[in-house]
Amino acid sequence: MTDALKNVDIAIREAVRNNILKESPSNIVSKYNSEMIDFVSGNSFSILAIGKASIPMFKGMDKWLVGHSTLRVCLSPDPEPMGEVTVLKGNHPFPSFDTFDSTEKIMELIRNDRSDSLIFLLSGGTSSLFEKPRQSISRDEYLEIMHKLVNGGFPIEQINSVRCQLSDVKCGKMINHSSYGSILILAISDVPGDDISVIGSNPFFPSVNRDQEISLLEKFHIQFEKTIIRDCNVSGKIILKGEKYARDLMDSIELGIEKIYLGNILKGDVNICAEKITEFLRKEYDRLGKPFLFSASGETTSRVIGNGKGGRNCLLSALILQKMDENEIFTFLSLATDGEDGNSGLAGFIVDSALKKSVIREEINRYVENSDTGTLAIKLKRHIFTGPTGNNVSDVVIGYYGGVIQ
Repeated sequence: MTDALKNVDIAIREAVRNNILKESPSNIVSKYNSEMIDFVSGNSFSILAIGKASIPMFKGMDKWLVGHSTLRVCLSPDPEPMGEVTVLKGNHPFPSFDTFDSTEKIMELIRNDRSDSLIFLLSGGTSSLFEKPRQSISRDEYLEIMHKLVNGGFPIEQINSVRCQLSDVKCGKMINHSSYGSILILAISDVPGDDISVIGSNPFFPSVNRDQEISLLEKFHIQFEKTIIRDCNVSGKIILKGEKYARDLMDSIELGIEKIYLGNILKGDVNICAEKITEFLRKEYDRLGKPFLFSASGETTSRVIGNGKGGRNCLLSALILQKMDENEIFTFLSLATDGEDGNSGLAGFIVDSALKKSVIREEINRYVENSDTGTLAIKLKRHIFTGPTGNNVSDVVIGYYGGVIQ
């Protein structure tokens, strides 16, 4: 590895560590304490937090808000004691007994809650952590469909459409199980396009145009049911999303190199996305005529075709390693901002042109074909491990492109 690539590698790793702390959910939520206090002024209120970031989001709230709330409930995949806050456990990435039991408890608490308003802290993972299938669907039927959708690489918008139909609590339906007059939603986005109704299949934000996937519902033998949501004053705000995270990650690197945000380009099939990224980088270099740092955000889809360890981020990095030419100069990292890329136990996989020269294509192909790119990252000692970050703003990529060696 050249000195230039070493410097980029070191800078990227340091930027990842720093950004995890800088844009932690607790820090982000703390900036909205005044807005939350204004929202509840003169009214009784309750607080509910659901998602991978629910605990740190709750910890960012002003003590006055927590102390004066009627109901304080947090649902997390990794619960911990939080004083007077009721902390419940849900399952991720697929619902199971904890999810269903905790959802029933939360529904009961909310049905009996007579507060005027609700502050709802929402983050990624809520779709799995909070669920009650509608009466006509058994839990086993629900889980079978979800496994087929997620492992089949369906886009999040389609998965969300099916979830809306299968669930008694998603896509605004929790409003019907409550008596709140007003609801404030503060959300950390983990979905492409940052649609607040899609984040966690938002239980308190009515979805619109969710009847367009009739053909997909028919494929899974699901009968369309229209739900009318009662009137409620609901306001929602996304307080952190992938674009800001990706831009801040890149902007924190000071190497005197041009910086380009590529946009929300991580979407669709991961193989097609890898092709687009490589072509995009080549075209940008031709336009600029000099090396540059880049970042992007979004969430690709991938099919699980083997029984290895990995996720869409490790896979995307491995595909970039495949598709770059041996005479191209590059560094590339695809990162799961929650620190959990599929079943790999990793956050991501950093690859570069030096690695391209030392790993044969057939070896990469073998790991890709077995959905085992996390194992490849560890074998090559290029894995990024952060542990659970308490955050989740979809995926981000960051890297360097230096053109072709002449």
